[in-house]
Amino acid sequence: MPTHSPNPTVRPVTHPALPSVVTRFIGREREIAEVWQLLRANRLLSLVGPGGVGKTRLALTVAAEAEHEFGDGVCRVELAQVGDPSFVPQTLAKALEVAEQPDLPLSQTLLEKLEGKDLLLILDNCEHLLAACYELVGRLLAAPALKILTTSREPLGVAGEVRYAVPPLSLPEQGRPLAELAQSEAVRLFVERARSLRPEFALTPENADFIVDICHRLDGLPLAIELASARVNVLSLQQLRERLEQRLDVLTSPTPGELRHRTLRSVMDWSYQLLSTPEQLLLRRLSLFASGFTLATAEACCAWGELEAPQILDLLTALIGKSLVMVEALEAEEAHYRLLETVRQYAREQLEASGAWQETYDHYLRGFLRMVGEISPQIEGPQPQRWVDWLEREHENLRVALEWACRHRRAQEGLRLVGHLTVLWDGRGHFREGLAWYERLLGLKEVVSMPLPQRMNALVGASLVALLTGDAAVATDWAGQAVALGEAAGEVGWPQLGFALVGLATVAKVKGDWETALALLERGIQHERKHGTNTARVIYFALLVSGMIETDIGRHQDARRHLEEALEIAVETGSPYDAALVFDALGQLARATGRLAPAVSQMEKALELFRQSGASRDLPNLERHLAYACLRLGDPRRAYTLFRQSLEAQLQRDHRPSILRGLLGFAALAAAVGLYRDSACLQGFAGSQGKATVNLDSGDQADALEDEHYAALVRAELSELELETATEKGRAMRLEEVVSYALGLDFRAAKSRSHDLTRRERDVAALIGAGLSNGEIAARLGLSKRTVEKHIANILLKLALKNRAQIVRWALEQGSSGEPQ
Repeated sequence: MPTHSPNPTVRPVTHPALPSVVTRFIGREREIAEVWQLLRANRLLSLVGPGGVGKTRLALTVAAEAEHEFGDGVCRVELAQVGDPSFVPQTLAKALEVAEQPDLPLSQTLLEKLEGKDLLLILDNCEHLLAACYELVGRLLAAPALKILTTSREPLGVAGEVRYAVPPLSLPEQGRPLAELAQSEAVRLFVERARSLRPEFALTPENADFIVDICHRLDGLPLAIELASARVNVLSLQQLRERLEQRLDVLTSPTPGELRHRTLRSVMDWSYQLLSTPEQLLLRRLSLFASGFTLATAEACCAWGELEAPQILDLLTALIGKSLVMVEALEAEEAHYRLLETVRQYAREQLEASGAWQETYDHYLRGFLRMVGEISPQIEGPQPQRWVDWLEREHENLRVALEWACRHRRAQEGLRLVGHLTVLWDGRGHFREGLAWYERLLGLKEVVSMPLPQRMNALVGASLVALLTGDAAVATDWAGQAVALGEAAGEVGWPQLGFALVGLATVAKVKGDWETALALLERGIQHERKHGTNTARVIYFALLVSGMIETDIGRHQDARRHLEEALEIAVETGSPYDAALVFDALGQLARATGRLAPAVSQMEKALELFRQSGASRDLPNLERHLAYACLRLGDPRRAYTLFRQSLEAQLQRDHRPSILRGLLGFAALAAAVGLYRDSACLQGFAGSQGKATVNLDSGDQADALEDEHYAALVRAELSELELETATEKGRAMRLEEVVSYALGLDFRAAKSRSHDLTRRERDVAALIGAGLSNGEIAARLGLSKRTVEKHIANILLKLALKNRAQIVRWALEQGSSGEPQ
């Protein structure tokens, strides 16, 4: 266990590294110095300018050079692929690894995460999301140490915003000496990019006029120059200039801004028309991907009609060679590609003009539906996190598919897709978004004409997602609709009715209506045995939930019977993950019956199986349950290790209810080793945060009973003034402060508690065994009632007991006479 640290380190904001850039940044020395000077002096700086002028590269270059100046580093958030303004906070949360909290607006959660952070936040490509960025940035500037750098074609308009207009690259005058021309930024960029295709390419007296003319005609825009220089291995410089002359009519633009846009569009027109028909077709179809793509996703969504899957790789290679598709990552397991945003927007316009956009979107939706359908069964396999990670990487692209399904009333396909994505929304904290998609899709009138099994499955899935948000009323309504549909349909509804009954029972469990839940579960089990189509899976889950409920309400024999049958099914189906869930539940059953050593054994089995399955999301809760059992068994050292591992994992996930539960674990540990004021402080913070959202994990009620036991011990040990002072200290803390406080406690230096009762504690135990009340014991021993309560709390802790009845049993086993010694 750690030694005390007087200034415990606050967990830093975590964020992905700045993207690596393959090509060298040309010039911009003056702009870099000016931007950095402005950034030093201001909280909000916006780089503005037309598309293709190099705002993003300038921002990344400044950030890379200035990263060491910020104690918490630099975080860049790419917004170009975000189509819906409502997803701006979620995109920032993902970059900062901040999880959505059920009881707080996401912007408030983000602000709390960023308070006190010495961080540079880059919001890249804001122009299509100005209102959303205006609102979010205005809120985040309340974090005093935060600096924000944005790139946009237009400023945000936030108070205090400083604007920096990014100019085009410097251009030389015609006829200047060759050495002077070579110093021009535009010429340097053209020559370097051309040399990457033709290593012998150089600026010479013979080609200097052509290069300078091309750069002038492209107005010094970096993107336009890069697109043009990509043709030097196909066209001569004279041909290149002539084609630009045919495409660009610079005299028709009334303002410099419009001139630059027309210049870039003309270069895009020219580049697009140089493509073969299949290349144009693939580029148009690739424009639907909002966050890039892999070869597999391109083949799944773009190979139809005139394009077949074997063609995609060669066509993609050609587009990469022509600088229209960028290679974003080659070192990963699967190479990732993207379109520059300007290219993507242009290709989207061409898709709409082609008249095939509806058909293209439909194939895009179906392609992702096929892929997600193939992945979904593997999430139950040995590497579930790998596939959840895949869903996370494709999240923006999946949003495009879902948006199309909603807008064009593809209810059946959309609901099938969201059904596969529940594991993503649950595992990565996107449950509110999941609920929003379900609400939109279930609101489509086409839902009523869907096949009954699909409609019932969708309602149950929606109910479970609503449950994750804490909206039990909506969850009950949707699950109830599914059951009603199945019952009304008679034999036609039988195949899915068992699943619907178990879904409705799960809602009842979370609401605390245990008798209703058990009745529905038993009904679901019996129905599924007779009529079900997914019998093993539904019965397994019903048995597991039944056992968890029966453990909580004291029906221990029924719980054991149901859990052992669930374990048999898990073994038969070969699912280590399902078996782990049952072993965890069996561990909680053993805890509830006071058999702590068997409880630890069962939970250790679950721990090993979760690790084998890669189920990292389930480990922290199990580690917390195991820690409480170890604490009761008198092993605070191992309890500390488990509590710390659990809390640190929940901090990484940034799930507020689980973090609060983890802090209560530290409060229990502190009370167990005699750090009563520290325990009261942690309890005070947790109490100030409200009730943690109920979840479906086993063991939470047992943990709550443990917390109350240790809270009673603290109340017995501290005076009213001491307790109130420590509690108020915790209430005044922020989350990061209290986490640092908990992790910085020196448990080694704490007083170890003996398991031997004092003489007075034995007197109290003997009188409890004789059936006396606290008041009668106080009168018999000449003590105050509060002192008797303190002695009882100590007895419970030292003997690892949970209630008064167990003290009675212990006293009888000890042969206590009921008379004080």
